[in-house]
This record gives sequence, C-alpha cells and structure tokens, in this order.
Amino acid sequence: MTDAEKAFVELVAGLARASGGFAEVKERGDELALDLRREGEGTPSVIAYLTNLFAETRDVQPNERVDRIRFFLAGIAEPGDRDLDWDEAEDRVFAVVRSPAMFASLPAGKPVVSRRTLPCLYECVALDLGRTFSYVTEDQLEGWKTSKHTLFERARRNVEEKLEHSIEPWDVSAPYPMWHVSANDAYESSRLLAPSFLRAMKDHVSGRVVCAVPERSTLLVVGDASHDSIARLAESAEREYMSSTRGVSPALYTVDEAGRAVPFTVPDDHPLALLVRRGHALLANAEYAEQKRHLDAEHEATDVDMFVASFIATQRDDEVRTIATWSQDVDTLLPVTDTIAFVSLDEHEEPADSILVPWEAVGRVVGHCLEDVPDLWPERKHTLRYPTAEELEQLRAEAIDD
Repeated sequence: MTDAEKAFVELVAGLARASGGFAEVKERGDELALDLRREGEGTPSVIAYLTNLFAETRDVQPNERVDRIRFFLAGIAEPGDRDLDWDEAEDRVFAVVRSPAMFASLPAGKPVVSRRTLPCLYECVALDLGRTFSYVTEDQLEGWKTSKHTLFERARRNVEEKLEHSIEPWDVSAPYPMWHVSANDAYESSRLLAPSFLRAMKDHVSGRVVCAVPERSTLLVVGDASHDSIARLAESAEREYMSSTRGVSPALYTVDEAGRAVPFTVPDDHPLALLVRRGHALLANAEYAEQKRHLDAEHEATDVDMFVASFIATQRDDEVRTIATWSQDVDTLLPVTDTIAFVSLDEHEEPADSILVPWEAVGRVVGHCLEDVPDLWPERKHTLRYPTAEELEQLRAEAIDD
C-alpha cells in the first residue's frame, strides 16, 4: 500500500472504533481493507474492502470524506441483514456484471460467487442490504444450502422483475438518440443481463440494439442503423470507462436471438472496425495487466518459476492487433491474443529468430503444446513445450509480417 492508502485505512479504522457499532476492528496487513465485527454475541466478522471508497473520496473535502466513510460504516453496522437465510435473502439478490480485476487481489478464504458471462467479465450476485450491499460469497451460498444455478437464476429474475427499467435520452441533439437507464438504483449496468429489457430496447432504436456499460451506474444504448450513433457510443464508453473508479467495460455489446448480450463486432472492412475493436482490446488489456500483476506476486511469494506473458495491444493506421510472446525454454502462461510471437534461441540462449503467427494457426499447428488454465479469467494457456523444428517450419508458413 502507498502511504496515502495506509493513512486512509487508519482513518476508517479510527472512525469505525469511534462509531460504537463494532465490537472488533482489525487492519489486514498490507490490504486496503478491514476486518469488522458488529456488536452482539456470535456475530461474524466481515471484510470491508476500501479500494473504491478510497478512490471516490480521495479528492473531496475532509469533512465530506468523513461523512461518506461514516455512511459506509453505518451500512455495515446495521444488524441482521448479513445473517439472512435463503428464504429471506432470495428477494434481495441481484445479478451484477463486474470486471475480474476487481476480485483479483481478494483473500482466498472468502471467494465471491461468480461465473463467466462475457469476454473478460464476471457475473456476480449482490445481496442488497438497503444502505449498502455485499457480494454473495461461497460460504454464504453453502450456508443457504442452495445451488449456484438457483442463485444466478433468482438474481437475474430479480433484475428483470424488481427493478424499474426507465430510460431517457442521453443525447437529444442527435438524429438517432442515445438512451441511458435513468433508474438511479446502482444496478444500471445489471440490465445488460436482463433479456426482457434488451428486447424492449428494440422499440427505441433503429437497427440492432448496441449497448455499453462503461461503469456500474451507466448503461447506454443506440441502434446500429447509424454509424454516427455507434461512433458516439464507442467514444462515450471509452471516456466514461477511463474516468470512472468503478469501471466495467469500454467495449460494445449487442443482443442475440435469445435476448442475451454478446460482444458487438463488425467486419474488418467496416468503417468503424478500428473503433469497435479498440474497445474490446482496451478491456482485455486492462484485465490481463491486473491478472499478470496478481499472478506475478503470487508466483514470487510461492517461489514458482513461471513467466506470465503480457497482453500487448497495438494500433497502427486502421488496425488494432494484440500480441503475446512465446519464448523457447520458458514455462509460460499465454493470454489469448490475435497473434503469438515465437522467439527461438541460439546455442548461447540468446534470441536468434522470431515469427509472428495468427492465433488460429497456433491452435491448429501446436494446440497440443498448450493446456487450459481453468481458474483464470480472462483465459490463459499454459505452454507444455516449445514447438519442434518441424512444427516451427509449419508455423513459419502461416506467419505474417510484424
């Protein structure tokens, strides 16, 4: 942690102790978090993660910062809600879409219930506690004696049935308006997981529905009949994503025949191909970078000698290309990229040759040299061995110019 983060943890801990609502307040070493246990016999401790609170209050006046911290703590101190059984909790769970980076550094002891929903994104479940909410953990789910399938189905149904799906124009000056969810209920981005909402938006736009969820409280919608609308949506999504402390995704999404959100893509010769691909590449770049940071730290702590390859996104003229490096004799975790750079070594173990090969050809020629790493999202492949000389010749025939 930085000195500013340490000072913030101390401030929150001090206010928690002074509030009288907690029997125990403990700092968690170098984590930007606290262990808090409410007053009352037998009440369990909870982990209060402070990353977002720190970011959101960093630049406000001291008095306002203290007020926001007290409000945050009061939500945790409220008794009863965190000890609900499933019959009481099932009306309070809501599906939310989140970035894996948000959970990468959380302690392994209380994992959040999640599933892969879109490239580089998780679907999680929020337990709405009124003034605040918590993410449902594996421990809670076990205590409720219900299945993940039941939990996610109920959480999605609550988004569909219990939230008001009000929309308003985001930009009224354009001939093809951009719409946004105006419910102001903190679940705006959850509508991306609500097929009935997405299907209903077809009546408000021209062409296919195209959505963006740049941050948790924003869902924007346009139709793909207008190139200008897609361009404005892509630019707005990137801007809002980059400026938010609660970013979700700068990428664009559309709706399949079943009403489910899927990545929005266009052909390579489409006028907006660069802009659309850029959003997906920005998301993958951010998520892989955070994943690499976490894995490198974990490997160092456990003395694991494994290279976590970087996800590299490049933009040249009208093309966005993503690249990762697979070096000879290096045990590697590869991200999934457009291309792989194979680096062969000479007898002095110095780089002697390199070729750039499309991912599809890599899978076809040397896919047997890779294995899935099931617990990682975004996904990575573990290299089992470097290609043989014969395989490298086959790859060279598929190589492209750098």
